[in-house]
Amino acid sequence: MSFVVVVSPAVKQEMAEAYEWYRSRSVKAASAFRSEVLTAFELLSNDPERWPLWDESIRRFVLKKYPYTVYFSVYIDEVRILAVGHHRRKTGYWITG
Repeated sequence: MSFVVVVSPAVKQEMAEAYEWYRSRSVKAASAFRSEVLTAFELLSNDPERWPLWDESIRRFVLKKYPYTVYFSVYIDEVRILAVGHHRRKTGYWITG
């Protein structure tokens, strides 16, 4: 079963900002960052429960080459990306309430 990966506008903005930061330093690094994030999304769409729980309902996928973690929740037929967070940001910053 393949899951639909849902990325909110806020997460897309977060990813765009990270991409631009890398691009201002190296087009190659920016391209590699984007590729690694998209590969993570593809892996999550195939088997999201393979990655460990961060809390009761949120899982995490740590990128290998960049200091970012993809936080996500799994639903019946979709994976909702909650954040693509830099490791220096406070974990859970995307949670409101």
